[in-house]
Amino acid sequence: PDDWYIAYVDTETHLMRCSAYIVTASNTVLEAEEDPHAIRYDHYTSLSGVPIADEWSFWSWKTDKGLTEQLGEASLSNIRFLSPEQEAFNIPSDAVELK
Repeated sequence: PDDWYIAYVDTETHLMRCSAYIVTASNTVLEAEEDPHAIRYDHYTSLSGVPIADEWSFWSWKTDKGLTEQLGEASLSNIRFLSPEQEAFNIPSDAVELK
């Protein structure tokens, strides 16, 4: 709940170019802010008229410098929209609520 995200959007295409973020899962906000990361979205493809970035790169990120060190990359393939049955959204009978 204490994570934050900064979206960088191309003002001409209105596509997301990059998003910086922190993850506080096992850290405090101050600890997480010592090592923020970013995802850069490249090569958009259109699927049923919806633009989807199918090439991503993962970076270390600094407020004053932006992207600093590339950490990895990923590509998406076989992207498709599904029409799941309503049952796919039902809560399983053995589900446990985490607090």
